[in-house]
Amino acid sequence: MVNPHGVSKQIIINKERVLQRLIELCRICGASGNEKDVALYIQKFTEERVSSGLEIILFPADSIPDGGDTPNILFRIPGKKTGDIVLLSAHLDTVPVKNLEDRSIVISNGILKSNDNSILGGDDRAGVAAALEIADIALRYPENHAGLEILFTVQEELGCRGSGNLDRSMFRAQYGYNLDGETPPGSIIFRAPRKAKYSCEVYGKSSHAALAPEEGVSAIKIAGRIIDKLPQGQISPDSTANIGSVSGGSQTNIVPDFVIINGEVRSFLSEDFGNISSEIEDVCSLTAASLGGSCKITWEHSYFGYSVDLAGLCIKRFSEACIRCGIKPLILSSPGGGDSNNLNSIGMENVVFGLGMHEIHTASEYIVVDEFLSAMDILSSLIFFQAD
Repeated sequence: MVNPHGVSKQIIINKERVLQRLIELCRICGASGNEKDVALYIQKFTEERVSSGLEIILFPADSIPDGGDTPNILFRIPGKKTGDIVLLSAHLDTVPVKNLEDRSIVISNGILKSNDNSILGGDDRAGVAAALEIADIALRYPENHAGLEILFTVQEELGCRGSGNLDRSMFRAQYGYNLDGETPPGSIIFRAPRKAKYSCEVYGKSSHAALAPEEGVSAIKIAGRIIDKLPQGQISPDSTANIGSVSGGSQTNIVPDFVIINGEVRSFLSEDFGNISSEIEDVCSLTAASLGGSCKITWEHSYFGYSVDLAGLCIKRFSEACIRCGIKPLILSSPGGGDSNNLNSIGMENVVFGLGMHEIHTASEYIVVDEFLSAMDILSSLIFFQAD
């Protein structure tokens, strides 16, 4: 393929190697907080390549999120080409894996999946496999890149805990790509919302439901009124709110004095996020007080929203790589969030890179091999394309 600057060169990935590595990684069980075996796989990969220039940085033990057994891992690979250093990222954890004894990972008719009673774990072992393949190529062809960093995070599935305490000074890269997209090959997510969880503890007054019902104040009744008034669903094109769980009460002969309501808010717009949050607090406190009760509202920040400049180098380089591979780039928004939210919040321009994962977090999860390899071709072109 000829461009205005000369004849292009593109390094070809080792398809057998990356697929074998993907299968090996999917066979390793490592749900959030239990990523140690996956980390050991990566450390073994590193030990075999240290002499080639690969630098590994294990984050300190005190950085491990609560309940975990593994810290984040950072690779640095030097390059010889003039240009931008790029960051790739992937998370080591999966959602919980069930039925471990008879779990198997196979490729059949071009589909990678587990047997029907378990997740595959392609989210995000596909990203880990892709990153390790790119690392191998970067070590072999330093003249084809300016430098590469690869971040492996932990506990992403529990609210991006591993990426929640990063510092921009840790990285030399100018921008990066989060290899965690269930979107099609040739797509990126350039925009995602801010998210926070809330808990509303509702307090009433207990009494005997038969002997002295008039002395009680039912926390369940108050919670019901609150729930009826709380913003829920698609609040606007840019904002959603949801109640995920309600619990409380005890025996049927006791007027309940405590209920807890758990929910969340997401919004692409800071102003809308603030308005919805304020409305939730007002509804809870005013409704509880009007019925003789009280409440306590607490918020847990998950991640900030982000929107990457469509005209910036991060998206420009991606789009050019897609075109070189004969694929029209697809630039998407997502109502979900992930490590890209936290990376952007520290000033690391970052988008989610589509790997074509399907039905993630379910026993029906699968990866179409040709789609994954197509995504790998785009990633290779993005990192290693070079014009004479």
